[in-house]
Amino acid sequence: MVNTVIEKRPAILAKTEEFEVHSREIGEDFLIQVGLPTSYAIGEQDYPVLYALDGNIFCGMVNDTVRLMQLDLLEPGRKELIVVNIGYVKGDLMGVLRNRDLAPKGSLDDSVIQATKAVFPNEEIPADGDARAFLTFIEGHLDPIIRANYRTDGEKAGILGDSMGGLFTLYAFIEQSPLFDKYWVGSPGVLIENDPLIDRLHEVLEKTDFGKQRVYVSLGEGEFHHSFYQPMSVNYAKIVSRFKEQPSRNLEFKSQVFQGHTHASVVPAAMMEALRFLYVPQ
Repeated sequence: MVNTVIEKRPAILAKTEEFEVHSREIGEDFLIQVGLPTSYAIGEQDYPVLYALDGNIFCGMVNDTVRLMQLDLLEPGRKELIVVNIGYVKGDLMGVLRNRDLAPKGSLDDSVIQATKAVFPNEEIPADGDARAFLTFIEGHLDPIIRANYRTDGEKAGILGDSMGGLFTLYAFIEQSPLFDKYWVGSPGVLIENDPLIDRLHEVLEKTDFGKQRVYVSLGEGEFHHSFYQPMSVNYAKIVSRFKEQPSRNLEFKSQVFQGHTHASVVPAAMMEALRFLYVPQ
């Protein structure tokens, strides 16, 4: 057996740049990892922007999934994407911090709080979320930095979110953020019975001309049968019903339940289907 000595060094994500941004309003340092298109370094063209939540765990998967999808997009009239992954400098605490940032006020279920306390017994756990502050940070602080430092196309962006991130993307849609026109609402973490967000969704769908927005909502079939996620699956059905029952102007909507998948295993499959629906001409 040959005993080979190797020089180890930290791995670097290909075609990805990163920087830190401090939000004084939230009081947090965010880690921003920007996945660049394959052609970014060899031309002068501009690109659409896609924001992705939970960057500490999903950055590599989102970047590679987008690039894999782009193998099908390199045809006339189709574009590559700049992917902006939003994570935390204190990545070990993301399970605590995302409760604060991704949940709207009144939507942070006690079961989530207790589960977070069990994992982080020595940390102060937020009793409520403040998604409004986080959305304001993305719209008014982060996005201007991205537009000033990267060749973006000046159009509205897309946003990807799963679980608590899916709760946030649903909230951003209900708020009708001026920044986004494409939303992945993956396994949305709406766990509270009769969450007022669902009533607000009905009101928005009833009154809004969406100007060709697209929304993709997904769930793993196993979530219907899991004790923790079952309330979420009930609300998923309510959310989908609101979209289907309310004819909306200039809105393209699709929902999909992935058979045989759990809350975790559904993420890669649903992410690819979401990207195809949001970005590939139907």
